This record gives sequence, C-alpha cells and structure tokens, in this order.
Amino acid sequence: MATILLGVARIEEKKFPEAVDVLHRAIKKNPQNPIAHNNLGSAYARSNQPTEAERHFKSAIQVAPNHVGAQLNLARLLETSNRNNEAAQHYATALKLQPTSAEAKAGLARTRDSK
Repeated sequence: MATILLGVARIEEKKFPEAVDVLHRAIKKNPQNPIAHNNLGSAYARSNQPTEAERHFKSAIQVAPNHVGAQLNLARLLETSNRNNEAAQHYATALKLQPTSAEAKAGLARTRDSK
C-alpha cells in the first residue's frame, strides 16, 4: 500500500513519469490490485496517454467490477474521446453502484443527451 500512496503523491505533484514507474512496481508486486491499476490509469490519463489509461482502468474493473472510481475514470476518458455510448454504460454502472453519485448522474445525462 505504501507504494500506491507514493504513486498517488507523485500524481498530485504532477510528476507523472515517476507516478507511472512507482505504480508499475506496485502492480508487479500484486497484478490483481485494482487500486494500483486505477491510479496508474489516472497517471496515464493525466500524461495524455489515453490508450494506456484505458487499459489500466479496464484492468481495475476486471479485478473489481464494483470499483466506482475506476468506472467513473473510464467513463470520463471515453467521454473525452467522444465514445459516448461506451461512456454512458460506465456512468450507468457507477450510478447503480453508488446511486447518490452526482458525477455519474451528470455524466450519464451528458452522454445520453449527445446521442
């Protein structure tokens, strides 16, 4: 967990290459850690590497389908790529998992309205 926290700190410091390195180490230690995959996806997304970001958000969801943060992160990424049908599916899943999520409600409305 300390490695993941270090990776998150690097993301917050906008040191994305360092965050990627640290979070890859965390995944090497535990490839089934959805938190590490989700945070690595965030580091890639914030460093403008959407393909890698998508891969790691999907890995987080594969390991933990109920991970609301990964569902929302993937939905946002897909929405920014104008893949609104796919984004809507992940916003809807996030909303089922967390019915009070304002972000999921707003994202679902945006992506459904853009069809």
